[in-house]
Amino acid sequence: FAQMGEREPDGQNLGEIAGVAGVRWGTLRFKQDLRYNDGLLTLLTACGWVAGTPYKPTSSVANWKTLSFYVWHNGKLFSLIGAMGTAKLTITNTKRNIVEWTFSGVWQATVDATMPAAALITTVTNYGTAATTLTIGGKVVPLVSTITIDLGITIEQRESVLPAAGVIHAWI
Repeated sequence: FAQMGEREPDGQNLGEIAGVAGVRWGTLRFKQDLRYNDGLLTLLTACGWVAGTPYKPTSSVANWKTLSFYVWHNGKLFSLIGAMGTAKLTITNTKRNIVEWTFSGVWQATVDATMPAAALITTVTNYGTAATTLTIGGKVVPLVSTITIDLGITIEQRESVLPAAGVIHAWI
């Protein structure tokens, strides 16, 4: 719904000030199997982490990244730009490890578009968790069936009156 300010009526119309659509903000949520050498881990760079071996969290704004996402559905292209996010990793003994991603950013107008050809993944090596030692604070933790690591990042809007969307990009 649009966020409308007060308009003073002027004669036969509702006012001289044009209507404003309000802030265009969107959220994208998806799940992914964690796989060996997975390129999707680069999504962590938009969650306040610095790429490397291993990835490391950073509070330095200069190292934060924003991403753009494009989703094709029923002949329509949905776009989210300037997005930042958070993740939750669930590791379950002898099962697939799942990452749940949530990204928020500036919603772009939906357009008619044909989906480009995609290169299909033909071989997949999922991370399974078995015969592994969990160590926290230098101590081995025995008998664990499921571990959930939630980054717990709060995503905010970096608002501005300059762009038509009313927001520049996401901010964590």
